[in-house]
Amino acid sequence: MSFDLNRMYELLPAIDRIRDVEQGEPLKALLKVIAEQVAVIEEDLARSYDDHFIETCTDWVVPYIGDLIRYRALRSEVPGIRSPRAEVANTIGYRRRKGTAVALEQLARDVTGWHAQVVEFFQRLATTQYMNHLRPDNRSPYLGGLTRNILTGDLVRKELERPLWEPLEHLNTPFDSLSHTLDVRRIPPRRGRYNIPNIGIFLWRLNSYPLTDAQPFRLDNLRYFFSPLGNDTPLFTRPETQQEFSGLSTRMNVPDPISRRTLNEYLLDYYGDGKSILLKTRAGNIDRAQITVCDLSDTASGAWAHQPLKKIAIDPVLGRIAFPSNPDLPAVSPADVRVSFHYGFSADMGGGEYDRSATIPADFVETRDGANVAWQIAVSGTATPIPDELVATLAEAVQAWNKRVAGTVGIVGVIAIMDSGSYDLKGMSDILIPEGSELLIIAAGRPQGTHATTGQNQRVRGQFNAIGCRPDLQGNIQVRGVPATAKNPGKLFLNGLLIEGSLIVTDRIQSLSVSHSTLVPGLGFSPEGLAKSPGVPSLRVTSPDPEVRLDVNIVINSSIIGGIRVDTGVSTSVINSIVDATSPVGVAFSGADGQSAGGTFHVKNSTLIGKVHTTLMELATNTIFFARLASQDKWPGPVLCEQHQAGCLRFSYVPPRSRTPSRYRCQPAIASDATSASPQFSSLHYGEPAYAQLSRRCPPEIFNGADDESEMGAYHDLFEPQRITNLGVRLKEYLRFGLEAGIFFEPHLPSRVSPDSSAPRRQPIPK
Repeated sequence: MSFDLNRMYELLPAIDRIRDVEQGEPLKALLKVIAEQVAVIEEDLARSYDDHFIETCTDWVVPYIGDLIRYRALRSEVPGIRSPRAEVANTIGYRRRKGTAVALEQLARDVTGWHAQVVEFFQRLATTQYMNHLRPDNRSPYLGGLTRNILTGDLVRKELERPLWEPLEHLNTPFDSLSHTLDVRRIPPRRGRYNIPNIGIFLWRLNSYPLTDAQPFRLDNLRYFFSPLGNDTPLFTRPETQQEFSGLSTRMNVPDPISRRTLNEYLLDYYGDGKSILLKTRAGNIDRAQITVCDLSDTASGAWAHQPLKKIAIDPVLGRIAFPSNPDLPAVSPADVRVSFHYGFSADMGGGEYDRSATIPADFVETRDGANVAWQIAVSGTATPIPDELVATLAEAVQAWNKRVAGTVGIVGVIAIMDSGSYDLKGMSDILIPEGSELLIIAAGRPQGTHATTGQNQRVRGQFNAIGCRPDLQGNIQVRGVPATAKNPGKLFLNGLLIEGSLIVTDRIQSLSVSHSTLVPGLGFSPEGLAKSPGVPSLRVTSPDPEVRLDVNIVINSSIIGGIRVDTGVSTSVINSIVDATSPVGVAFSGADGQSAGGTFHVKNSTLIGKVHTTLMELATNTIFFARLASQDKWPGPVLCEQHQAGCLRFSYVPPRSRTPSRYRCQPAIASDATSASPQFSSLHYGEPAYAQLSRRCPPEIFNGADDESEMGAYHDLFEPQRITNLGVRLKEYLRFGLEAGIFFEPHLPSRVSPDSSAPRRQPIPK
């Protein structure tokens, strides 16, 4: 019962209420004070009841409830487990299933944020059969670790249940179903696997990223690459979402690369609208019945291994497409072909169809007071053009922007590229950034939304969705600002773009921001799959007049970029990014000539592949400078700073013989020690899934060497060491007594392109 003032006053006798009114209601005033205190007591009682439950308790109660169930806190840096309330709440669900493989797998997914698969290796351990307790799946060991004992008839039995290729296809993977002989080495250091106490926790550090309705790279009228860049790229599975504790993961629940045999046998699972792979033309989606799977590897003559006659061939391992050469079949125009597929990568970096809404500068976001954006235009190569609103090419959009800002100042504009198509920039005008103006070029859809002020359903300036597209811009982008003497130069922002060319700034602008974009290292790929122009920088901010030095602030955030060349007056900040000169002996950062010092440099949580020469290293933290000197190199050291008394390098890897300001907790510990720990990468070839990812063989001084014990380099904010540590803490609590667990990482993707490779792969098909 609620005892408010009116309720309590009505409970008094009527005669007392009449007398109280006659005397000016002093009794009612007293009851008001009492009612207030009763309300405080009622609220406290209700709160005390709510504090018994983790879902409704106040924040200060959470640690006490955790103590009641002996909850152990984890490292909170890892995304997804930053809420102790959710962790404590999930603990009860975990413990109800404690000791089961399903609970361990769900635990691994929740704690690490990665896809996971748990394998009980003792279930795959071959044993001598006891006739009163037969184990059909472990009937006999396989010979030499590769083949089964045919005398037992086990191969025949497996062949009847399912094709023999599938167990062999998954050999030594998390989905291996064959029986193995005993391995007595311990599993925690990842040396042994198949033993009675062993549990395997397989984690996928790579994610599967979609690319929708992209233009494939055309080699000729019959052969294509899925990648718009024209490089080989393995196609990945689009993981299907699992319900909690619904069962162990299958091949369709993890972001694994797709093999040829698997795609051929399970084409229905992988091909189609909303699935891992889809081919379409302007006439519509290409039917699954027209698709076949085969090996499209290179041959010594430069042709591909196979050429289909009646169906469209797909090679998921290399990411290639071959159309049939039968002249009786209707021809497909190269411009009509579109592909949707999934590729593998480690993080939300370098542009993609992931959500980038939080990275849009505040000046370009609509507010209730009205949109700051004064001009906006959309670009789409497939939609019908609309005057002053939608154009077909970026060149037309730039031309419209230049016309709009001619003779004006203070214009805020947006160019939104609305698809994942390819756009040729040949003949495009220089982008003008006049005084006081701001321009954002972004990969984003422009939906019809509700105006913040009028409430009408219409396209509104300042409304766009930075998700679902990643356009490929082919060519150089030239930017012209204002004279060096101008007082209020403009700003340029790039977001979500893939650029096969150089970004060149020859006049003064106030700032240049490159966020979640890729300026392809080497400007693209050569016919051999290597960098097309390895010595050419991706970003140049230099004055054509040697007597004039530009004053520009550059910010590169969550991006992949080639070499950088800037004047001494330019200030450059690189954050959570990769700067790749395509070789450790290349030049990642320097002045205009590739030898002299560039301007002030600030780098955080990044990986630089190539030499660095800067006037001032203002700050370098949690960064890997992966560089070395070539034979007969004129550089005195791989990392050079002109000013040694200013600036600082901390928790970073700096190669020996470098000349830098003071260092704090950097590697190697002795600056001249060339034998100390150095970074080891899974791949240094742009375009491969594990690009710039630290190998698990990387020394702990690098892998755990950041200021917060995370890894150095561009993937610092993934907090991989903390994820692994957290999982280890939880496994001790949920493993059954006597069992041991080992943590393994999938998939294994060796680099397929050797720097010495020179085999041509883009020769036309012989007629």
